[in-house]
Amino acid sequence: MRGRYDRHASRAERWARQRRALNEAVAQAVALRGSAATLRDICSSAGVGRNTFYLHFRDLETAKRIAIDQAGAALESALRWAPTSEEIAMIAMTYATDNAIRRALLLSQGRRKEEPFLSILERAFAARGQRAERATALAGGAVAILRRHDDVPPPSAIAALFG
Repeated sequence: MRGRYDRHASRAERWARQRRALNEAVAQAVALRGSAATLRDICSSAGVGRNTFYLHFRDLETAKRIAIDQAGAALESALRWAPTSEEIAMIAMTYATDNAIRRALLLSQGRRKEEPFLSILERAFAARGQRAERATALAGGAVAILRRHDDVPPPSAIAALFG
């Protein structure tokens, strides 16, 4: 599709389509290759050139950060209405395991060496009245469970930690 110009689409439609393709390509590249993801990988996957990439993003690090932030924002909105710690953990585990790219993005480490999944869970537990130390411990336990299981962890593992 690279180099093909769609005459019947408006500029806004082309822009939105390119942005969507670039966001998906960045998420996939970060999930598969982590910090080794290159601009060439992303552009070839999205079917756009380097100049188009730079029309949408300032640099590669910004694009990676946006992809990770989008995955985190969707998780935070899903956790907003969970009333208990166990439900927070179950929703987070299901959300992170039902999509391999989303899971890799949430468990990736950025330049600051923090995991988005861990910080999102810490905020969710703290919002439910957990002390900061306990929220950090619960979030760390959830990440450990998630790293151990390839699919959704059994409810017994979650209940043992959060029940």
